[in-house]
Amino acid sequence: MTDIAWGIDTDLSAYERDGFLILRNVLPRDLVSRVVGELTALCALTGVDEGDLGLSCSRLDRENQEALYRLYLAAPRLPAFAALSAHLAGVAARISGADLPVLSIDTIALFSPPRDSRLAYNWHQENSYMPGLPGDVMTFWCPLLDPATVDNGAMSVLAASHRLGRLPYRKISRPRGYTDLLPHDAEAIAASHREHVCIADPGDAVVFQGNMLHRSNHNATNRTRVTGIFRYIAACDLPANLKFSADMY
Repeated sequence: MTDIAWGIDTDLSAYERDGFLILRNVLPRDLVSRVVGELTALCALTGVDEGDLGLSCSRLDRENQEALYRLYLAAPRLPAFAALSAHLAGVAARISGADLPVLSIDTIALFSPPRDSRLAYNWHQENSYMPGLPGDVMTFWCPLLDPATVDNGAMSVLAASHRLGRLPYRKISRPRGYTDLLPHDAEAIAASHREHVCIADPGDAVVFQGNMLHRSNHNATNRTRVTGIFRYIAACDLPANLKFSADMY
């Protein structure tokens, strides 16, 4: 198993073996609640308030996608989001075990509306989107509003696929400017590795290595799935470029 109750002495060798961990209760609940509260207040500025952030975002997706996009751009700049990123940077340092500076590469809030394929990415590797970084990208995937389930499109990973290294890929353009960097032979790789659907609650975090093959899945509920994505590297040198590829979103 790769589920770990954080805050206790534990063997992190599963991260090297499987390429991912599910860290239970790694995020302070009060901080997660602050994030949701600040996101709700930000969403209310659009003029849409269903009394529930998930339903409000679903209505925005139907009626005003430009406003939902502005919400996506503004969310990582909220104070609670910055505090969450700082907290996870400490977790990243502990997992890396390296005596190297941990740099925050990217922090985003993903709003995954019901029955929308825009953010349902095929199998891909994070490292493909950030070539040239002086270190492996460590990504934390954190459900913020509702539990991540099969029904609302929880992320899938292919256990131990990180051992394949960085894979060649083909670039696939998708509607509305989104892009997949799909590894060659992705279907064959998926058939030969165990797929793990990352069921998790708010307060949990899935952390995975940069060469881990993973994908997002379709949200079949009526509520927008809200997820925090936090990326770090333990830098062995000063990076020449810290900008995440614009192809990703």
